Amino acid sequence: MSRLEFAKSGKAACISHLDLMRTMSRSFLRAGFLLRHSEGFNPHASISVALPLPLGHESDCELMDFKLKEAVASDEIVVRLNRVLPEGLTALRVTESSRPFREIEYLRHRVELKYDGGTPAGAADTLTELFGSDDITVYRKTKKSEGDFNIAPCIKEKSFSPLPDGIRCEAVLTAMRPMLSPIYLIAAVERYAPALSPSFVRYRRVEILDGSMCRFE
Repeated sequence: MSRLEFAKSGKAACISHLDLMRTMSRSFLRAGFLLRHSEGFNPHASISVALPLPLGHESDCELMDFKLKEAVASDEIVVRLNRVLPEGLTALRVTESSRPFREIEYLRHRVELKYDGGTPAGAADTLTELFGSDDITVYRKTKKSEGDFNIAPCIKEKSFSPLPDGIRCEAVLTAMRPMLSPIYLIAAVERYAPALSPSFVRYRRVEILDGSMCRFE
């Protein structure tokens, strides 16, 4: 099993997870690679993405496992894929898959809060104080449940710094058991500091980490 690390940004952020899987399968074919397929009545390409990226979010570190029918050098796979991938999808490197995705524990995110009228005075300090609390409860809905949920235990690290037109948040959040989407950071802002509710938000996943806070590969 091989592992592809790729970036997803710009227009590609608007590609849904299912469309991404189709796009990657077709890109391998266009690049001249034959993917192995599952057996049975409805065979599908042997590819799997570690953690599906929410629609509209960008990423520097997406991981996808795949199997080819024939052995090909890692560098060649990267070069040939980048010739055919659509705008916004970039193959970064290919390695051997040595660790299961279930060993992923955290995700590092960059969230930029943008304000049409300029950054409110003291916003970074206010947000630092807000997210220093042990109780940050927001309404959260998943496939299995919905209701009030305290996100504070799911925030491993956080920092806030001012930008010319907003605030940049760097946060490390739990990736599994439970997975906390960065959208709930904004939900907390809207609930506890509505005056700092942003006009627009940009989300970017920048690093995948294991339980020791080391880069997961």
